[in-house]
Amino acid sequence: MCIAMAGHGWKDGWLMSCETLACTNCGSGDVREVKPNTYFCNHCDSVFKHVDPARLTVGPAFCEHGNPVEVQCQVCKIGMCRSRCDIVRQSVGLVSTEGFGYLEQGAGRNIDVGGPFLILGKLLTSLTLDRGEGLIHACHGCVIRAVPAAVARICAGTLCESVRCRNVSAGTCPCCHGGFCQECSVPGVEKQWLLKGSGMLGRPATICAWDPDGDRASESFPIDKPMPEGMCGPCVGENREKIAAIAARICRQDYAGKLVPIAGDSESYDRFKVPATPIPTRRKNYPVERMRVVTIARRYAAEVNARLRQLPVMYRACERGKPSAVRRGVPYADYVIVDERDRVVPAAVSGVIWDWPGTGLGTRSAPGRQSPR
Repeated sequence: MCIAMAGHGWKDGWLMSCETLACTNCGSGDVREVKPNTYFCNHCDSVFKHVDPARLTVGPAFCEHGNPVEVQCQVCKIGMCRSRCDIVRQSVGLVSTEGFGYLEQGAGRNIDVGGPFLILGKLLTSLTLDRGEGLIHACHGCVIRAVPAAVARICAGTLCESVRCRNVSAGTCPCCHGGFCQECSVPGVEKQWLLKGSGMLGRPATICAWDPDGDRASESFPIDKPMPEGMCGPCVGENREKIAAIAARICRQDYAGKLVPIAGDSESYDRFKVPATPIPTRRKNYPVERMRVVTIARRYAAEVNARLRQLPVMYRACERGKPSAVRRGVPYADYVIVDERDRVVPAAVSGVIWDWPGTGLGTRSAPGRQSPR
Protein backbone atom coordinates (compact mmCIF):
# COMPACT_ATOMS: atom_id res chain seq x y z
CA MET A 1 0.00 0.00 0.00
CA CYS A 2 1.56 3.24 -1.15
CA ILE A 3 0.54 6.52 0.55
CA ALA A 4 1.63 10.01 -0.43
CA MET A 5 2.76 11.75 2.74
CA ALA A 6 4.29 15.02 3.78
CA GLY A 7 7.50 14.45 5.61
CA HIS A 8 10.47 13.38 3.49
CA GLY A 9 11.26 15.62 0.50
CA TRP A 10 10.69 19.18 -0.71
CA LYS A 11 8.89 19.87 -3.96
CA ASP A 12 7.44 23.30 -4.85
CA GLY A 13 7.34 24.24 -1.18
CA TRP A 14 5.62 21.02 -0.04
CA LEU A 15 7.05 17.80 1.31
CA MET A 16 6.27 14.76 -0.82
CA SER A 17 7.10 11.07 -0.39
CA CYS A 18 5.79 7.62 -1.04
CA GLU A 19 5.82 5.34 1.96
CA THR A 20 4.62 1.77 2.23
CA LEU A 21 2.32 1.24 5.19
CA ALA A 22 3.26 -1.91 7.13
CA CYS A 23 1.79 -3.73 10.08
CA THR A 24 3.43 -2.62 13.31
CA ASN A 25 3.28 -6.20 14.65
CA CYS A 26 4.57 -8.42 11.84
CA GLY A 27 5.72 -5.94 9.18
CA SER A 28 3.33 -7.22 6.52
CA GLY A 29 2.07 -4.78 3.92
CA ASP A 30 -1.23 -6.67 3.55
CA VAL A 31 -3.30 -4.22 5.62
CA ARG A 32 -6.61 -2.47 5.16
CA GLU A 33 -8.22 0.55 6.78
CA VAL A 34 -11.27 -0.40 8.87
CA LYS A 35 -12.03 3.11 10.17
CA PRO A 36 -10.23 6.46 10.06
CA ASN A 37 -6.58 6.04 11.08
CA THR A 38 -7.21 2.42 12.18
CA TYR A 39 -5.93 -0.56 10.15
CA PHE A 40 -6.32 -4.36 10.21
CA CYS A 41 -3.50 -6.72 9.24
CA ASN A 42 -4.69 -9.61 7.05
CA HIS A 43 -1.55 -11.56 7.88
CA CYS A 44 -1.49 -11.59 11.70
CA ASP A 45 -5.01 -10.26 12.42
CA SER A 46 -3.71 -7.42 14.56
CA VAL A 47 -5.21 -3.93 14.64
CA PHE A 48 -3.06 -0.81 14.76
CA LYS A 49 -3.39 2.92 14.32
CA HIS A 50 -1.56 5.11 11.84
CA VAL A 51 -1.96 8.84 11.35
CA ASP A 52 -1.06 10.24 7.96
CA PRO A 53 1.56 12.93 8.62
CA ALA A 54 0.10 14.89 5.70
CA ARG A 55 -2.96 15.51 7.85
CA LEU A 56 -1.00 16.76 10.81
CA THR A 57 -0.77 20.47 11.41
CA VAL A 58 1.71 22.19 13.65
CA GLY A 59 0.20 25.08 15.56
CA PRO A 60 1.95 28.10 17.01
CA ALA A 61 3.87 27.71 20.22
CA PHE A 62 2.26 30.80 21.75
CA CYS A 63 -1.36 31.90 22.13
CA GLU A 64 -2.80 35.25 21.05
CA HIS A 65 -1.92 36.71 24.42
CA GLY A 66 1.74 35.78 23.98
CA ASN A 67 1.65 32.97 26.52
CA PRO A 68 2.89 29.42 25.81
CA VAL A 69 0.16 27.15 24.42
CA GLU A 70 -0.92 24.68 27.08
CA VAL A 71 -4.30 23.35 25.92
CA GLN A 72 -6.47 23.21 22.82
CA CYS A 73 -10.03 24.50 22.37
CA GLN A 74 -12.24 21.45 21.95
CA VAL A 75 -14.50 23.28 19.49
CA CYS A 76 -12.19 25.05 17.01
CA LYS A 77 -8.89 23.33 18.00
CA ILE A 78 -7.00 26.61 18.50
CA GLY A 79 -4.08 26.53 20.93
CA MET A 80 -4.65 28.37 24.20
CA CYS A 81 -3.02 29.27 27.48
CA ARG A 82 -4.85 28.33 30.65
CA SER A 83 -4.70 31.66 32.43
CA ARG A 84 -6.36 33.94 29.85
CA CYS A 85 -7.58 31.94 26.84
CA ASP A 86 -9.44 29.05 28.46
CA ILE A 87 -12.90 30.41 29.26
CA VAL A 88 -14.04 27.17 30.90
CA ARG A 89 -11.59 27.83 33.73
CA GLN A 90 -13.13 31.29 34.18
CA SER A 91 -16.78 30.30 33.91
CA VAL A 92 -18.27 33.10 36.03
CA GLY A 93 -19.36 36.01 33.88
CA LEU A 94 -21.84 37.25 31.31
CA VAL A 95 -22.11 38.27 27.67
CA SER A 96 -24.12 41.30 26.52
CA THR A 97 -26.59 40.27 23.83
CA GLU A 98 -29.12 41.58 21.35
CA GLY A 99 -32.29 39.95 20.11
CA PHE A 100 -32.74 37.96 23.32
CA GLY A 101 -31.43 38.22 26.85
CA TYR A 102 -32.11 38.91 30.51
CA LEU A 103 -32.55 42.11 32.47
CA GLU A 104 -32.34 41.89 36.23
CA GLN A 105 -34.75 43.87 38.37
CA GLY A 106 -34.78 44.84 42.00
CA ALA A 107 -31.49 44.20 43.77
CA GLY A 108 -30.02 41.76 41.26
CA ARG A 109 -26.23 41.76 41.09
CA ASN A 110 -26.31 42.36 37.32
CA ILE A 111 -28.71 45.30 37.58
CA ASP A 112 -26.08 47.71 36.26
CA VAL A 113 -25.20 45.79 33.10
CA GLY A 114 -27.20 48.27 31.00
CA GLY A 115 -28.71 45.83 28.52
CA PRO A 116 -29.79 42.22 27.96
CA PHE A 117 -27.26 39.49 28.70
CA LEU A 118 -26.72 35.76 29.03
CA ILE A 119 -24.58 34.27 31.76
CA LEU A 120 -21.44 32.51 30.66
CA GLY A 121 -22.60 29.26 32.24
CA LYS A 122 -25.56 28.96 29.86
CA LEU A 123 -23.25 29.38 26.86
CA LEU A 124 -20.83 26.73 28.14
CA THR A 125 -23.68 24.30 28.79
CA SER A 126 -24.99 24.89 25.27
CA LEU A 127 -21.53 24.17 23.83
CA THR A 128 -21.41 20.97 25.85
CA LEU A 129 -24.77 19.88 24.44
CA ASP A 130 -23.54 20.66 20.92
CA ARG A 131 -20.57 18.36 21.42
CA GLY A 132 -22.47 15.62 23.21
CA GLU A 133 -19.66 15.26 25.73
CA GLY A 134 -17.97 17.14 28.53
CA LEU A 135 -16.38 20.50 27.78
CA ILE A 136 -12.99 21.00 29.42
CA HIS A 137 -11.45 23.72 27.24
CA ALA A 138 -13.12 26.43 25.12
CA CYS A 139 -11.79 29.63 23.61
CA HIS A 140 -13.28 33.11 23.80
CA GLY A 141 -14.51 33.19 20.20
CA CYS A 142 -16.37 29.87 20.41
CA VAL A 143 -18.15 30.98 23.58
CA ILE A 144 -19.23 34.27 21.99
CA ARG A 145 -20.52 32.44 18.91
CA ALA A 146 -22.58 30.11 21.14
CA VAL A 147 -25.19 32.82 21.85
CA PRO A 148 -27.69 31.86 19.07
CA ALA A 149 -27.66 28.16 20.00
CA ALA A 150 -28.05 28.94 23.72
CA VAL A 151 -30.99 31.26 22.99
CA ALA A 152 -32.65 28.56 20.89
CA ARG A 153 -32.30 26.08 23.75
CA ILE A 154 -33.72 28.50 26.33
CA CYS A 155 -36.73 29.23 24.11
CA ALA A 156 -37.22 25.52 23.39
CA GLY A 157 -37.11 24.71 27.12
CA THR A 158 -33.89 22.68 26.93
CA LEU A 159 -31.90 25.04 29.15
CA CYS A 160 -33.28 26.23 32.48
CA GLU A 161 -34.88 29.65 32.06
CA SER A 162 -33.75 31.06 35.43
CA VAL A 163 -31.42 33.99 34.86
CA ARG A 164 -28.35 32.70 36.71
CA CYS A 165 -28.87 28.96 36.26
CA ARG A 166 -26.73 26.95 33.84
CA ASN A 167 -28.50 23.61 34.28
CA VAL A 168 -30.34 21.59 31.68
CA SER A 169 -34.09 21.83 32.26
CA ALA A 170 -35.90 18.89 33.85
CA GLY A 171 -39.33 19.71 32.46
CA THR A 172 -41.88 22.40 31.62
CA CYS A 173 -43.61 24.60 34.18
CA PRO A 174 -47.36 23.80 34.06
CA CYS A 175 -48.17 27.49 34.47
CA CYS A 176 -45.86 29.60 32.27
CA HIS A 177 -44.62 26.69 30.10
CA GLY A 178 -40.98 27.68 30.50
CA GLY A 179 -38.26 25.05 30.92
CA PHE A 180 -36.73 24.81 34.40
CA CYS A 181 -34.28 22.49 36.14
CA GLN A 182 -35.05 20.51 39.30
CA GLU A 183 -33.43 23.11 41.54
CA CYS A 184 -35.53 25.95 40.09
CA SER A 185 -38.90 24.18 40.21
CA VAL A 186 -41.05 22.26 42.71
CA PRO A 187 -39.99 20.49 44.85
CA GLY A 188 -36.38 21.66 44.66
CA VAL A 189 -37.20 25.36 44.75
CA GLU A 190 -39.35 24.89 47.86
CA LYS A 191 -36.51 23.21 49.70
CA GLN A 192 -34.27 26.16 48.91
CA TRP A 193 -36.65 29.00 49.78
CA LEU A 194 -39.60 27.89 51.89
CA LEU A 195 -37.46 26.21 54.53
CA LYS A 196 -35.35 29.36 54.77
CA GLY A 197 -38.40 31.47 55.52
CA SER A 198 -37.81 33.61 52.43
CA GLY A 199 -40.64 35.55 50.81
CA MET A 200 -39.36 34.77 47.31
CA LEU A 201 -42.12 32.19 46.86
CA GLY A 202 -44.88 34.23 48.50
CA ARG A 203 -46.25 34.01 52.02
CA PRO A 204 -49.48 32.21 52.88
CA ALA A 205 -52.35 33.53 54.95
CA THR A 206 -52.04 32.43 58.56
CA ILE A 207 -54.31 31.69 61.51
CA CYS A 208 -52.67 32.41 64.85
CA ALA A 209 -53.56 31.25 68.32
CA TRP A 210 -53.26 34.38 70.46
CA ASP A 211 -51.48 34.15 73.75
CA PRO A 212 -53.66 34.63 76.85
CA ASP A 213 -50.94 36.70 78.55
CA GLY A 214 -49.56 38.95 75.83
CA ASP A 215 -50.26 40.64 72.53
CA ARG A 216 -48.53 37.99 70.48
CA ALA A 217 -49.13 34.68 68.71
CA SER A 218 -48.43 31.56 70.73
CA GLU A 219 -48.64 29.33 67.65
CA SER A 220 -49.34 29.91 63.93
CA PHE A 221 -50.92 27.70 61.26
CA PRO A 222 -50.46 28.53 57.56
CA ILE A 223 -53.32 28.30 55.06
CA ASP A 224 -51.97 27.15 51.73
CA LYS A 225 -52.41 24.87 48.72
CA PRO A 226 -49.64 22.52 47.52
CA MET A 227 -48.04 23.51 44.24
CA PRO A 228 -47.71 20.89 41.47
CA GLU A 229 -44.35 19.30 40.79
CA GLY A 230 -42.40 21.10 38.10
CA MET A 231 -43.86 24.57 38.70
CA CYS A 232 -41.14 27.22 38.57
CA GLY A 233 -40.31 29.54 41.47
CA PRO A 234 -41.89 32.74 40.08
CA CYS A 235 -45.15 30.94 39.26
CA VAL A 236 -45.18 29.35 42.71
CA GLY A 237 -44.91 32.78 44.31
CA GLU A 238 -47.62 34.30 42.14
CA ASN A 239 -50.06 31.43 42.60
CA ARG A 240 -49.46 31.28 46.34
CA GLU A 241 -50.24 35.00 46.50
CA LYS A 242 -53.57 34.38 44.78
CA ILE A 243 -54.32 31.47 47.09
CA ALA A 244 -53.47 33.61 50.12
CA ALA A 245 -55.99 36.21 48.95
CA ILE A 246 -58.71 33.55 48.62
CA ALA A 247 -57.86 32.16 52.05
CA ALA A 248 -58.04 35.62 53.59
CA ARG A 249 -61.45 36.21 52.00
CA ILE A 250 -62.74 32.93 53.45
CA CYS A 251 -61.49 33.92 56.90
CA ARG A 252 -63.13 37.35 56.74
CA GLN A 253 -66.46 36.18 55.37
CA ASP A 254 -67.06 32.69 56.71
CA TYR A 255 -65.32 33.11 60.06
CA ALA A 256 -66.52 36.60 60.89
CA GLY A 257 -66.72 36.97 64.66
CA LYS A 258 -64.50 33.93 65.15
CA LEU A 259 -61.29 35.17 63.56
CA VAL A 260 -59.98 38.70 64.04
CA PRO A 261 -57.60 40.34 61.51
CA ILE A 262 -54.31 41.17 63.18
CA ALA A 263 -54.17 44.97 63.25
CA GLY A 264 -51.01 46.78 62.26
CA ASP A 265 -49.54 43.77 60.46
CA SER A 266 -46.81 45.10 58.19
CA GLU A 267 -46.27 41.81 56.37
CA SER A 268 -47.35 41.29 52.75
CA TYR A 269 -49.81 38.53 53.69
CA ASP A 270 -52.97 38.33 55.81
CA ARG A 271 -52.92 37.03 59.37
CA PHE A 272 -55.87 36.29 61.60
CA LYS A 273 -56.04 35.46 65.28
CA VAL A 274 -58.21 33.38 67.53
CA PRO A 275 -58.62 35.73 70.51
CA ALA A 276 -57.96 34.38 73.98
CA THR A 277 -59.36 35.29 77.38
CA PRO A 278 -56.65 37.33 79.16
CA ILE A 279 -55.05 35.21 81.88
CA PRO A 280 -51.66 35.93 83.44
CA THR A 281 -49.04 33.28 82.90
CA ARG A 282 -48.76 32.61 86.64
CA ARG A 283 -52.43 31.65 86.96
CA LYS A 284 -53.31 27.96 86.82
CA ASN A 285 -55.95 28.53 84.11
CA TYR A 286 -53.34 29.95 81.69
CA PRO A 287 -52.22 26.61 80.07
CA VAL A 288 -55.84 25.50 79.72
CA GLU A 289 -56.84 28.69 77.91
CA ARG A 290 -53.72 28.58 75.76
CA MET A 291 -54.43 25.00 74.69
CA ARG A 292 -58.07 25.88 73.94
CA VAL A 293 -57.07 28.69 71.61
CA VAL A 294 -54.39 26.59 69.87
CA THR A 295 -56.90 23.78 69.29
CA ILE A 296 -59.41 26.17 67.73
CA ALA A 297 -56.78 27.81 65.51
CA ARG A 298 -55.55 24.43 64.31
CA ARG A 299 -59.12 23.31 63.51
CA TYR A 300 -59.95 26.49 61.58
CA ALA A 301 -56.72 26.22 59.57
CA ALA A 302 -57.50 22.59 58.71
CA GLU A 303 -61.02 23.54 57.57
CA VAL A 304 -59.80 26.37 55.32
CA ASN A 305 -56.98 24.25 53.93
CA ALA A 306 -59.50 21.54 53.01
CA ARG A 307 -61.58 24.10 51.12
CA LEU A 308 -58.52 25.40 49.28
CA ARG A 309 -57.67 21.90 48.06
CA GLN A 310 -61.14 21.63 46.53
CA LEU A 311 -60.69 24.79 44.47
CA PRO A 312 -60.18 24.35 40.71
CA VAL A 313 -56.65 24.72 39.42
CA MET A 314 -55.83 28.38 38.72
CA TYR A 315 -52.62 27.74 36.84
CA ARG A 316 -51.78 28.92 33.33
CA ALA A 317 -53.01 32.40 34.21
CA CYS A 318 -49.76 33.95 35.43
CA GLU A 319 -48.51 37.42 34.56
CA ARG A 320 -45.19 36.26 33.13
CA GLY A 321 -46.31 36.04 29.52
CA LYS A 322 -48.22 39.31 29.37
CA PRO A 323 -46.63 42.40 27.73
CA SER A 324 -47.47 44.58 30.73
CA ALA A 325 -45.42 42.32 32.97
CA VAL A 326 -42.20 43.45 31.27
CA ARG A 327 -42.95 47.10 31.95
CA ARG A 328 -43.59 46.72 35.66
CA GLY A 329 -41.51 43.63 36.33
CA VAL A 330 -42.41 39.99 36.71
CA PRO A 331 -43.99 38.98 40.04
CA TYR A 332 -41.68 36.95 42.26
CA ALA A 333 -38.88 36.91 39.66
CA ASP A 334 -35.68 38.90 39.83
CA TYR A 335 -35.46 39.17 36.05
CA VAL A 336 -37.40 39.88 32.88
CA ILE A 337 -36.66 38.43 29.45
CA VAL A 338 -36.13 40.70 26.47
CA ASP A 339 -37.26 38.80 23.39
CA GLU A 340 -36.85 40.67 20.10
CA ARG A 341 -36.22 37.69 17.86
CA ASP A 342 -38.96 38.84 15.49
CA ARG A 343 -36.73 41.69 14.33
CA VAL A 344 -33.19 41.00 15.64
CA VAL A 345 -31.19 37.80 15.25
CA PRO A 346 -29.83 36.82 18.70
CA ALA A 347 -26.10 37.44 18.99
CA ALA A 348 -23.43 38.91 21.24
CA VAL A 349 -23.14 42.68 20.87
CA SER A 350 -19.35 42.62 21.26
CA GLY A 351 -16.42 40.32 21.79
CA VAL A 352 -16.36 41.06 25.51
CA ILE A 353 -17.09 38.65 28.32
CA TRP A 354 -17.94 40.58 31.47
CA ASP A 355 -17.12 39.44 34.96
CA TRP A 356 -19.83 39.88 37.59
CA PRO A 357 -20.26 43.62 38.23
CA GLY A 358 -18.84 44.66 41.55
CA THR A 359 -16.35 41.80 41.82
CA GLY A 360 -13.40 43.89 40.68
CA LEU A 361 -12.32 41.12 38.32
CA GLY A 362 -12.54 43.31 35.23
CA THR A 363 -13.47 42.03 31.78
CA ARG A 364 -12.16 39.52 29.30
CA SER A 365 -12.13 40.20 25.61
CA ALA A 366 -10.64 38.72 22.49
CA PRO A 367 -7.23 40.12 21.50
CA GLY A 368 -7.63 43.31 19.51
CA ARG A 369 -11.04 44.11 21.00
CA GLN A 370 -11.62 47.01 23.34
CA SER A 371 -13.00 46.19 26.77
CA PRO A 372 -15.94 48.28 28.04
CA ARG A 373 -15.34 50.88 30.69
